[in-house]
Amino acid sequence: MPSYRVRPYCVFALLAVLSACATAPPPQPAPPPPRPLPIRQPPSPTALVPPEPIGLFCGHGATPVAFRPLNLPKEEEPVDVALTPRYVWVLFQPARLLRFDRTGTPAGEPPHMEMKLGPPGEVWTGIDADPVDGSIWVVTEEFVFHAISPDLQMTTVPLQRKVRGKSGFARLLVAPDALYAAPICGDYGVWRIDRKGKVLGTAFPVEHKPDEVLDPDTMPCASAHIERDLAGRVLARDKAGQVFRAEPSGAWTPIETDLLRVAPAQAVRATRFGKQHRGQPGEYYYAAGYLDALFFWKGKPVYFGAPGVKADPAVPAATAASFYLADPEAGPKGVKRLSARCGQELLVDVATDANGYAAITHSHLFFGDFADAPDLP
Repeated sequence: MPSYRVRPYCVFALLAVLSACATAPPPQPAPPPPRPLPIRQPPSPTALVPPEPIGLFCGHGATPVAFRPLNLPKEEEPVDVALTPRYVWVLFQPARLLRFDRTGTPAGEPPHMEMKLGPPGEVWTGIDADPVDGSIWVVTEEFVFHAISPDLQMTTVPLQRKVRGKSGFARLLVAPDALYAAPICGDYGVWRIDRKGKVLGTAFPVEHKPDEVLDPDTMPCASAHIERDLAGRVLARDKAGQVFRAEPSGAWTPIETDLLRVAPAQAVRATRFGKQHRGQPGEYYYAAGYLDALFFWKGKPVYFGAPGVKADPAVPAATAASFYLADPEAGPKGVKRLSARCGQELLVDVATDANGYAAITHSHLFFGDFADAPDLP
């Protein structure tokens, strides 16, 4: 039988292999399969925030007009805007009225502009368009009216009634039958005045105590909120919330309407011009037609006004205008509030008629036709 000799180095090699096999780590388990990515559900319709109508007055189709290139005095400021069939009118305080052609401007060119200045020392507090002849009525803090015709001819109409004190009217609405004016402070909330300055009637008086001294600086003020409905008729809401309609006869008929339901608390914007002493040190400054306007956007009522009680109390009412409109989805008394801006600028005043719209900020005028305007959100 053949014999074999095992060499020593073979033994050592075999022992090394066996030792390596004994100390080798066990194989790692296979990694778990990746978890599927979570599927995100789309937000519910109630969670979506409706877009604010930043393009309502200054979106596609609107004609913008910058005030700076007009080289107006720096201390003057725009406070009111009105529409007649052919023109857009912008009131600058203290007493300057700008008139812009509303139609017929070639694309890309600024609209033709002309202006009318008031007498030195006057402060014009508000304007409104006359539906009879297309003229513009201007009210001053001295209880004097100016009727400015479409060709910029001005007729001065003094109020044919002696008035104690100095404050003027906070609101002026011109109707086919008369002028309706709401004084800043007075015995009556609304005065009805003919086009020659004669006071035809007064309404919504304040109650005085039998022994009260009627001092125009300290007496309580009557108030009534006057607006115009879609047909052009003047409405008034008294302190109790009852709404009345002005009749051509001079009577006020109580009516049931929701037009003024969404209106917030009435406010008048302070400006650097105009003054009213009220028995306290210093002066009070006012401008009419600001934060106080019911308008109709394509036939739907919208209120442009100061924030109501549900608004942010940290935002001053004189600088944070809003749009208010009925919100049926929130219930029969639901109100939707939307920021009234053009880009980053707050609106100062708005005006609409059957065909179009106009709005002003502190630096621009925007106007256009409803045919090219967006719908309400």
